[in-house]
Amino acid sequence: MQLIYLVLALTIFVAHFVMPWWVLQWARRVAPASDTAAARLAGGLAMMGFAVAVAAPVVVLVVSIASGAMVAGADSASRATELARMTSTAMNCGAMAVFSAWGFTLLAALLLLRLRLATR
Repeated sequence: MQLIYLVLALTIFVAHFVMPWWVLQWARRVAPASDTAAARLAGGLAMMGFAVAVAAPVVVLVVSIASGAMVAGADSASRATELARMTSTAMNCGAMAVFSAWGFTLLAALLLLRLRLATR
């Protein structure tokens, strides 16, 4: 059962980086062909989605490291409370970044699909 969870987690992790990259490459192919405001907007949304997708794990790591540094000199009871609070903060920040990256990517993909269907 743990192997299934590991495979599922790795699949989601890879998809988190691959999908925004793929939409960004798609936007780069579309933008020179149709230089419209919608194509530029799709390119900007795809770039934002990719940038936030790359930044999401960095945000979680920075908040996690900062939480370890904040509780370095505290007693064990307050250390546990503070670590739990900061872990919750890191997970919430990471989730917010992941969902915003997926949102930007989805908006860019929908706009690119609309542009593709309009040129047919």
